[in-house]
Amino acid sequence: IVEGTASTSPTDSLDVKLTNINLDYLLSYTEANKAISIMGPVTGQAKVYNVFSAPMLEAEAFIPNGGLNGVYMGDITAKANLDRESKSILIFGEIIDSTNHKVADVTGKVIPAQKWWGLDIACDSVDIHFIDFWTKGIIANPQGRGYGRVKVEGQDHKVWVTGRALAKDAQITVPQIGATFYLTDSIFLDSTAIRFPDITVYDQYGHSGIFSGAVYHDNFLDIRFDLRAQANNMKVMDLPKDQQAFFYGQVFGTGDVHIYGDEKDCKIDVNAR
Repeated sequence: IVEGTASTSPTDSLDVKLTNINLDYLLSYTEANKAISIMGPVTGQAKVYNVFSAPMLEAEAFIPNGGLNGVYMGDITAKANLDRESKSILIFGEIIDSTNHKVADVTGKVIPAQKWWGLDIACDSVDIHFIDFWTKGIIANPQGRGYGRVKVEGQDHKVWVTGRALAKDAQITVPQIGATFYLTDSIFLDSTAIRFPDITVYDQYGHSGIFSGAVYHDNFLDIRFDLRAQANNMKVMDLPKDQQAFFYGQVFGTGDVHIYGDEKDCKIDVNAR
């Protein structure tokens, strides 16, 4: 709903009211949907003053029971205003979960003239399952709590995600070998890859190993991966019996496992006993 008056007068304004707007639906028409999905209905209002001379913007929005990449996060509130000097829209927000704990602070900027936008998300005990949006098919069912900073930016037809996140009391499964690893360590994201730099991991029996490598991408397309595990009597394979499979069963090993390739052609090299 749009009401008000558009003029050169600083006292006249246009008022815009939002009621249950599906933000994820709107994102589906942009390149941003490759990098981020925001769930929940948006309700809010915005005022634009002095439309035809020196515009001013004030806006606020609320998403109850909101989520990121299909994962519940909490109630999301955000405010925005127009910065005349930089000719950009500044965004400030926060996410409060059901226990009244602030799980994230969000700041952002939109520069319409450059077709650039960015969000800086400071996380404090968020559900790390939201990274499944980026690692699906390569690292499955990530669980645990996440801490750190993640930046999501876009310009023209490109979107990139960068940052460092501590995964605490976490677990990840590598579907190509069926093995699940448990860890508390940092994961790094840059514009071309999600990186795992020599992370200490454990199997369900407490046997340890080192997990390293990266999942590479080109604007979240053309996914490639190069992952290695150095195991010490650790469960390195757990695949059910399948008539279509070349191998199955549980394997405990000491040695090296190398998984590499892309979504269509996965290779596994094992040098273990």
